[in-house]
Amino acid sequence: MRKQQVRTPQHDRARILVVDDKAENIHTIINILQDRYAITAATSGEQAIQMASRSPRPDLILLDIRMPDMDGYEVLQTLKSDPLTRDIPVILVTALTDAVDEAHGLSLGAADYITKPVNPDLLRVRVMAQLELQRHRRVSEVLIGEQEQKDSTILIVDDVSDNIHELVNALGGEFRIKAATSGKDALAIVEGGNPPDLILLDLLMPEMDGHETLRRIKMTKAGERIPVIFVTVVDKTVDKIRGFSLGAADYVTKPYDIDEIRARIRTHLRISHLQCAYEKAYNSLRELEEMRDNLVHMIVHDMRSLLMAICASLEMVLLEQEPSLSTNQEQMLKTAFSASQELKTMITSLLDVSRLEAGNMPLACQSCKLEEIIREVVTKIAPLARKRTIDIVPTSEKIEARCDPDVTGRIITNLLINAIKFSPNPSTITITLSREREWARIDVADQGPGIPLDFQKKIFDKFARIEWQAQEKKFSTGLGLTFCKMAAEAQKGYIRLKSREGEGATFSLYLPLVEAE
Repeated sequence: MRKQQVRTPQHDRARILVVDDKAENIHTIINILQDRYAITAATSGEQAIQMASRSPRPDLILLDIRMPDMDGYEVLQTLKSDPLTRDIPVILVTALTDAVDEAHGLSLGAADYITKPVNPDLLRVRVMAQLELQRHRRVSEVLIGEQEQKDSTILIVDDVSDNIHELVNALGGEFRIKAATSGKDALAIVEGGNPPDLILLDLLMPEMDGHETLRRIKMTKAGERIPVIFVTVVDKTVDKIRGFSLGAADYVTKPYDIDEIRARIRTHLRISHLQCAYEKAYNSLRELEEMRDNLVHMIVHDMRSLLMAICASLEMVLLEQEPSLSTNQEQMLKTAFSASQELKTMITSLLDVSRLEAGNMPLACQSCKLEEIIREVVTKIAPLARKRTIDIVPTSEKIEARCDPDVTGRIITNLLINAIKFSPNPSTITITLSREREWARIDVADQGPGIPLDFQKKIFDKFARIEWQAQEKKFSTGLGLTFCKMAAEAQKGYIRLKSREGEGATFSLYLPLVEAE
């Protein structure tokens, strides 16, 4: 177990390291927190890493993201990769307000996220919460270490009474002991109301030997989790391999050193108790996550309904009042309509990705005329394109695919919105429909900056961050392309990307042809 740092009363204030390249930001946080905590500060990422690694280490780090030389994300990655600092909770404090930046920081291991200008009350609450969580983690480690000996029960299984008595005398002062002189009795104890925490099992026993006893123990609901250590005179490699294949945790040969027995018992009890603690924590987190997801899903669904009403109202005003609007008013309404349409698409993608991940996406796959779906989507998307031209390459073929028309339409919508977002104004976005062996293929090609090769593999990840060094820009894919990939695969299709930096990008959607079925 890792040694815990002990504090004397005069040093019982939690230590907080504030990292920011601007002195005024550091002073603001110090003024808010200095009455309750011991504050130190670093004005660069490199200095922060050095201070976090020195003893006494901080209990919490408040870390700015935008800093020269080494930004907050790099500092966070370095801290989380070092065993000395990876357990220190880090709260990101930054002027960045994009949900993508927040998601990226949390995915790297940040514990929380606060935006500037800092709200003093919110900062105090967030800091207090993270320090309390850290305290509970440390207390849990200590309690698990104490409990694993004080409350643990060892079952000794051996047909020779002298062997049992020898182990009872050696271990009885540290553990509660149960004993069984046969495999049958051992199984009865394991399946009883109070199974042991660990079993010391002899191999050579009459009627039911140790291997068979272990096999039957591991078949029981209680026994499958209990670590079993063989204690036997048998030292053949083949017997050891068989024991491990049946689920043995360890193997000690007689005559044994009792200190070795104690050390192995402590190790396997520690592993077992930690596993139980982690499983309980995991189950609790899953319940909380499910509650959160249900709440978010409900809120997002309600937001989508309200947003659809806004979109419809804006569209109606544009259609009915356009002749009486000034050029400026018309442009403002079109901008509002365009933004609301894009936001509606983002919210729909969030709901769809959630359903696809849970396997709850309803699909009504049928024979679909893809050209009709494409033209319908382009008609709806056209107001968002502004001066960009969306060109559908004509085809004389009637290409039909087995797919869900609504879901396929949303895939094409997302691909087009993505192309519009990254295309210069003016430029042309080209949609091509063709056959390729057993597939119907839809290409959406833009004249944007292209996607660097290093980022093409993660372009379909949720909130993937893409950097164009030549343009000194950073972008996020959000959820649109994630939805496209998952929705294509749910319809037994797939999606591919072809791009070279500076030469635009082409996304190709493949769906099964009707004739190919």
